[in-house]
Amino acid sequence: MKQVLTVIITLIMGCSQPLFAQPSRYPIIPWPSSLVPAAGEFNVTAQTVLKSDPIFANEAEMLGTLLGVKQTTGAASIELRPDNTIAAEEGYKLVITQNKVLLTARTPTGMFRGIQTIRQLLPLTGKALLPCVTISDAPTYAWRGMHLDVSATSSPSIISKNSSTYWRSIK
Repeated sequence: MKQVLTVIITLIMGCSQPLFAQPSRYPIIPWPSSLVPAAGEFNVTAQTVLKSDPIFANEAEMLGTLLGVKQTTGAASIELRPDNTIAAEEGYKLVITQNKVLLTARTPTGMFRGIQTIRQLLPLTGKALLPCVTISDAPTYAWRGMHLDVSATSSPSIISKNSSTYWRSIK
């Protein structure tokens, strides 16, 4: 039963991404509204610093911890900025070039969603390299849902807990 479920989930996820988009280079779930690939990578090093608007202080601390970078008030290679032209409350725009990462959002919730996208773009092991890309995204629906029918399976409760933790982490 587990194997059948795994195959079905893999097929659904594989069919949900555009064919032209190199999902291995941009492993993002759910797929953003707009993704424009670019050549190159941004390398997070010990010299990388983060600058943030005060309204995004919590999100900046989260991103700094995730990437292992320090915050500054001067020039920075990673910036979190407000952008009131973004209409959706949870919307964001992420631009990654070889020299800079710029994440803009109207609200802290949108900034959090953008940081989750950065987290998904990071490789699981090795150096912290972010692929160059321009992403604009906002949720299609105001709600999100996931169904886990625990009565139909005999999964231990730890699997249910791990599943809910996973789904919370992906926007």
